[in-house]
Amino acid sequence: MLALCRAYRQVALTWRGHYQLLFGDGVPGWQPSAALREQARARFDRLAAGVARAVHAGAAGPPELTAWAVWVACHGHVSVELRGYAELVPDSAAAFDAVVLRCLGQPPPGAPPDDPR
Repeated sequence: MLALCRAYRQVALTWRGHYQLLFGDGVPGWQPSAALREQARARFDRLAAGVARAVHAGAAGPPELTAWAVWVACHGHVSVELRGYAELVPDSAAAFDAVVLRCLGQPPPGAPPDDPR
């Protein structure tokens, strides 16, 4: 799951313009069509299926809510990073991993398992 999220981040950082067009203000007033929303739902369902496997393997939370948390965390982190706020943390990639892992109910690398952060 973490590898999938890292790939999402890498695509966004590599293809900034495309990412902004999809999730930013690329075209003022643009709204996705019903067909595009259906495609987005199909991709979200794939994410939810992956999270369901992670939940089955011990991650916390109901699969659809956990998938939502993972997607929002990935999207939010990438959006903040693309807007130039990555310097607020010493290592943006490590911060990204920590956010995703916390959504999955796991401690970030280097933190004790019972660390509430």
